Amino acid sequence: MRKFFLCHNNLTEKDEIKTMTTSLFGRTLSIQSSSMNEIKNIIQLLYNNLVSAKEVANQNQIIDDLCKTELLVSNLYYSFFASPLELPDKSETKTTLKNYILQSLDQAKNLIEKINIPEENRIAGIIYFNLQNILNSVSNSPAINKE
Repeated sequence: MRKFFLCHNNLTEKDEIKTMTTSLFGRTLSIQSSSMNEIKNIIQLLYNNLVSAKEVANQNQIIDDLCKTELLVSNLYYSFFASPLELPDKSETKTTLKNYILQSLDQAKNLIEKINIPEENRIAGIIYFNLQNILNSVSNSPAINKE
């Protein structure tokens, strides 16, 4: 399993996760658990929203796209934490499919901002674009807009 380290980017003034183990001066960087916990929580919320969106969705193509995106999210989580995601509880409050997708888009955008590792950032970008495509198909579908 790879180890991830937190580095401060002076250009953006943010802490970013990287795979390098030493800085220019040769000192070892340490993992900050708060940042990793934040990424863990964002990925878990994203997964929960996708599962809830699948329960609300009624078109096979949208459900298939949500399943593919859910698989990418679980792969991203596993690449960081080498453990499976927790299954979400059954929620009593249901919103529309469009609201679930919009919430998921915000969470995917947060992931892209927080992760600075090329492989994992690419997966987060694919998740974001998949969700954008699902949102476009939901917005253009007359059957879903009637709900």
